[in-house]
Amino acid sequence: MAAGTPTTAGGQTPFPAEASAQIEQSVKTLGETLDGYIEQMTTLNRNISGLNTIYDVQLRNVAAQLDAFDSVNRGMTDMRRMYEETARRSEQYHQEAEKLTSHMQQLNLIYERMLQAMTVNMSNRQTSATNPD
Repeated sequence: MAAGTPTTAGGQTPFPAEASAQIEQSVKTLGETLDGYIEQMTTLNRNISGLNTIYDVQLRNVAAQLDAFDSVNRGMTDMRRMYEETARRSEQYHQEAEKLTSHMQQLNLIYERMLQAMTVNMSNRQTSATNPD
């Protein structure tokens, strides 16, 4: 035994029992602390997993919205193209209708002159038939 170490009646030192109790208490406290740490890590893991699930759902929703916006944009682009084509064809139709109107007026003038010529010739025949020379 070392000098200055207190001894009991049996010659044993009292420190091993106290040290053993302290170590036992420290291990118990460490175990409780580790249990608390594990519980906190489990809770944190659950929370992160829940956040990941929410993030995944939101990401899918955003992707679906982007697809919908893209579809609407394509539809609007198609409609714009159709309206532009309709405007171009409408202008062509207008030009062709003006040509048709002009041709109809010219044709009406030709028919009018033809009818006048036939009327003059018919009246000349009637006059010559009634006045035989």
